[in-house]
Amino acid sequence: MAIVLKEKDDLNQEISNIRSQLKAEAQPQQLHLNHISKESLSLLIAESTNRVNELEDRLKLTLSLQTESTNKVKELEDRLKESVILQTESANRVKELEDRLKEVEILQAESTNRVRQVEASLESKSEWWNKKENFYHTFTEFQLGALRVMLLSLQSLSLCIHLFGLSDFNRIVHIFHFRN
Repeated sequence: MAIVLKEKDDLNQEISNIRSQLKAEAQPQQLHLNHISKESLSLLIAESTNRVNELEDRLKLTLSLQTESTNKVKELEDRLKESVILQTESANRVKELEDRLKEVEILQAESTNRVRQVEASLESKSEWWNKKENFYHTFTEFQLGALRVMLLSLQSLSLCIHLFGLSDFNRIVHIFHFRN
């Protein structure tokens, strides 16, 4: 058993030496690994920081675009409201103009009827005046004819007075007067 114990001690010693040796070899590798881990961690932190900054910039840009979009939507909504108001006002104005057009058409129809009535009245009055003119023309012609007869009679009487003298003329007038 002593041999076994000696072998056990030898093996434990060997294990202990190997552990020391491994520790000695592992320490620089551990340092190297720690250094690499720190560099990797620094790189990861830098990349993460860059990614966070990039995402923050994108978030700011997105928020800015969202604000612009919201403002644009509000502006478009306001313009839509104005358009609806203008459309309503236009529709009301069109209705007013259509109503006014109907009124004007009615007035035009009334005016046309009144013009026809006035034309008919004027035509009637014109015919009446033409008849009156023809009557007065005929009357005047008759009167002028009578005046011509009277003038001839006067000239004839004048000639008789001249030929027969005034005393004979008075006798002729007196005789003529009593006959009628």
